[in-house]
Amino acid sequence: MYRRLLVVAVLLTGCTTQPNTSGPPPTTTTSAPPAVKEVPQRPLRMAGGLALSYVQPETAARVLCSPSAPPHPVLVHFEPDIGGRKPNCRITDARGRHAIDLSLKQASSTTFTGNDKIADHDAMVTEKTGKVFVETPVSDAMNIREISPQWPILLAEADTADATLLREYLAKVLPELTKDADRLAVYPGGGVDLKSVTVTPDVFHDLAKPLQALQLCQIAKETLGLKPSRVTENGVCVAKLPDGSDLTFRPEPTSRTKADYERTVGGRPASADNRDVRVRLRDDIPLDIIFSQQHESFGEKVVAVLGQK
Repeated sequence: MYRRLLVVAVLLTGCTTQPNTSGPPPTTTTSAPPAVKEVPQRPLRMAGGLALSYVQPETAARVLCSPSAPPHPVLVHFEPDIGGRKPNCRITDARGRHAIDLSLKQASSTTFTGNDKIADHDAMVTEKTGKVFVETPVSDAMNIREISPQWPILLAEADTADATLLREYLAKVLPELTKDADRLAVYPGGGVDLKSVTVTPDVFHDLAKPLQALQLCQIAKETLGLKPSRVTENGVCVAKLPDGSDLTFRPEPTSRTKADYERTVGGRPASADNRDVRVRLRDDIPLDIIFSQQHESFGEKVVAVLGQK
C-alpha cells in the first residue's frame, strides 16, 4: 500500500502544470526623480523693494533664488533663470522634488487687494487644477508712470500638496525681498534726476537700471569729458558731444552666446549691425552695453571702465 500511494503521488506531481520561468522577470516602473539643475554661482549685490523691479532680469532671478537665512529645512536647491530674459527662480528640495516657482511682474493698478496675509503682507492666494498661486507686492512704494505703475509683484506657484511649504518659505523670504535697497526717484515720464554718483564697476551689472544710467553718465563726464543731459529709468544715459549731437549708452540683457559676437571692442566680445555696437561686459553675466557705431571710440573707453578685465 505504501508503494502504490507513493507512485500515485509521483504521477500526480508530474502531471501538475509548472510556471514558465524561461522568460524575463516582470518589470516594475518607478518614476525617476526630477533632474536637479546646477546653476553656476557668482557674487551678487542684493536688491529689494522697488529696486527689485528695476534690476536686470538675471539679477532679479538670482535675488529671488538667494537662500533664506537661516536656511529652510526642505527647500535647499536653487535654480535661477540666468538666460538674461526672465526674472524666474525655481526652488526644490535636494532631490528636485517639492518645487516652488517664483517670478516678478509689474502691477497693472495702483491698488492691490488680497484675500490673505503672509508675514504681515497682503497676498492673493488662489487654487486651480492642482496648483496654488500667491501674488503679493514686494514694495510699499511705487513710481507712477504714464501707462502703469512701476510696482513689483511677486508671483509664487506650487503644487497644492505643497501649499503649506510655499507659505512657510514666503514667510521667511518676504521680509528680505521687501527691503528697499536703493532710493529711486523716477518721474512719471520715466526721467531721473541727474546727479553725481560713484562708479562701481564690480557691481554695475546688479544695479537698478536708473542707477546704471547715472553711472554711465558719470563715466561720460569723468572719462569722456562730456556733459550728461538726460538719464532714464530704463538705464539710458544721454550725453552731449561738442557739436551738440547726442551720445547714448544703454545696458540691455542678452541671450547671446560667445559665438554670436564676431569681433571685440576694448578686449570684450562685440557685435555690430547697421547702426549699433553691442559689447558683452562680463563672461558670466548676460548684459551688453549698446552705443552707435559712429561713436565706437567713445564706447571703447566706457567698456574699458566697466568691462571684465
